[in-house]
Amino acid sequence: MSSNIERLQRISIRMRKICTFLMVAFPVSLVLDWSNLEFAAATMGMLDGLRFEAEFVGVENIALGMLINSILTTLAVLALYNLRKFFICNSEGNTFTSDAAMALHRFSKYLITYALAVVPVETAMGMAITMNHPEGERVLQASVSSEQLALIFLGFVFFACSWVLKESVFIAEENAQII
Repeated sequence: MSSNIERLQRISIRMRKICTFLMVAFPVSLVLDWSNLEFAAATMGMLDGLRFEAEFVGVENIALGMLINSILTTLAVLALYNLRKFFICNSEGNTFTSDAAMALHRFSKYLITYALAVVPVETAMGMAITMNHPEGERVLQASVSSEQLALIFLGFVFFACSWVLKESVFIAEENAQII
């Protein structure tokens, strides 16, 4: 039994490190992506599936697009932060505690919020990038992809698991008080 707990702790330590890395990598990649927007336009002519002409994209477009895109990055970092807290609890051997259950619960809420926010954020980003384009070339697009639906589904799966974990912790604490 202790070998399973030790294995769980080792995996949790690795996952905690991966979450920490991603919490730093996401904001850094946001800044790098938007600071190299002209390169993206020259090489691909598009950003996130949105075609745009680099000559019409000014500094205000880049700043506004980066600000709008930072909403998704913030939600992703907050989700990773709570997932990291969950793995910290597991790495310390506190798997069935209210702290671990709440961390997983908050992670699932941020994951669902992220998936639901993608459509309006990408729509606003398209408007921000193309607002200086000539009339008729401005973009207002809204689309839902299977990836977003999968994220919403996974968010609800994690939400259900966290709810079961929270209830299990509550029942275990209640039983411990009786004995």
